[in-house]
Amino acid sequence: VDQPTEDKPFHLAVDRSRKVDAPAQVTPSNENQTLEEMKSKLAESRAALVELEETASEENLKQKSFPHPVFGLMDLKQWIDFIGYHEKRHQEQIEEIKTAIGA
Repeated sequence: VDQPTEDKPFHLAVDRSRKVDAPAQVTPSNENQTLEEMKSKLAESRAALVELEETASEENLKQKSFPHPVFGLMDLKQWIDFIGYHEKRHQEQIEEIKTAIGA
């Protein structure tokens, strides 16, 4: 959508007191993949993100918006900033699981 949006409180993504189900399009499938395939896909995705951030102006990033399942319409600048908070949420989940299993 060609539309700027207001700032969203995406920093709340690290608050794990509220469970959020991932939308269907990003829920893991039952398709078997090797660790190398997953790492390759992640590297490709990360490279595309870095390229976008390095080549697009902040003003252009603020003009394009896409919906987030919890925070609503967010511009691309917010989406890029959100990624770190989202990854921190998952890192805390991993640490919690490791503690639970005594790892």
